[in-house]
Amino acid sequence: MIDEIDEEDDKDLSSFLEEDDKDLSSFLEEDEVDNKKLKKKSVDLKKGLSKKTTSKPKPICAYKQEKRKARVDITKSSKEDHRARQRYTKKELDDYIEKEYKYMKSKPYMVIHQFTIMEQYPFKKKKSDSDIITEDNTDYDYALVFGKQLKWKSQLDFKHNAHLLGEIMFMRRGVYWIEGEEIEMEPHFALVVNKKRKRIKPKRIRDLFSTLKQRLRSGKPFGIYSEFPIILKRT
Repeated sequence: MIDEIDEEDDKDLSSFLEEDDKDLSSFLEEDEVDNKKLKKKSVDLKKGLSKKTTSKPKPICAYKQEKRKARVDITKSSKEDHRARQRYTKKELDDYIEKEYKYMKSKPYMVIHQFTIMEQYPFKKKKSDSDIITEDNTDYDYALVFGKQLKWKSQLDFKHNAHLLGEIMFMRRGVYWIEGEEIEMEPHFALVVNKKRKRIKPKRIRDLFSTLKQRLRSGKPFGIYSEFPIILKRT
């Protein structure tokens, strides 16, 4: 469902795809273990709720790809100097994550965004800091942004950092069809990873959702899926 990556991107990524396929398989396997634990817990709490179904059911509402450009484009050129990029503070990105959560939750359909998770993003220390990176005005850390990053293919320093590219969807509390089973799930974000470079530990991804920790399921505010779960019932 994500827009196609340019051929130039595919060439740039080809050197590590073979290695990353193994890493991604390992990453998915880790999350499958966690999902199995959640399934068991769900069955233990509500006997008979989890059941096998032979065919993929229809969701109770539409799934829609969000087409508007990103509210936060970390590849946008700075107004100070076109050779630099516009930068943000951690607080600003956390605020945007919260806004996207509220937006996705408010819709009568399931909203699907593109997402980028990247290590070593050069955060501003203060909002008033310059976009020009210096030792005194920069904190490097992991970043999560929703929406298509318009100039991603030209950001060579970003593309060489560990990163995940794919689609993200907020999962409301409800019963979902997941790989042939009907499972009751707590609110969390579902991630479908389409491209990755190097390994990013699940703990790092979890920490990116810390601003929403009181509103999402405890312990694991996200899940990695090969395809988005199908919502059957809201609870």
